[in-house]
Amino acid sequence: MDLGSGVSRGAVFVPAIRELGAAVLVVTGIDDVDVIAEALESGAVGFVRKHQPFDDLLGAIRRATDGEDVNHPDVRAAVLGDARRVRSAQAAVLADLRRLTAHEQAVLAALMGDHGPQPGPDDS
Repeated sequence: MDLGSGVSRGAVFVPAIRELGAAVLVVTGIDDVDVIAEALESGAVGFVRKHQPFDDLLGAIRRATDGEDVNHPDVRAAVLGDARRVRSAQAAVLADLRRLTAHEQAVLAALMGDHGPQPGPDDS
């Protein structure tokens, strides 16, 4: 599965593919650890970056089909740990933004030209 398919964050498809009984190996050019971690958390058996040698991809496929760890446990733990740190930092920034007054939010939106994060359905 390619996480950068342009359709969506590819990780949203992992559970459905797993339900069909298939193992999901992510092959990606994306360096965003949060996106890779999302795929792993959703049930992907591992990941290979597109810039890695083709033999690495073949080895990952063999390990996945044999039920072995695709990525070394330390690599997997590092990606998941990095993603937790990224998410924590993002949550801290969002918490700070939520403390802004309505006037401060309006000024920030004007400065950003409405290109900043848009409120979600529960952020009313």
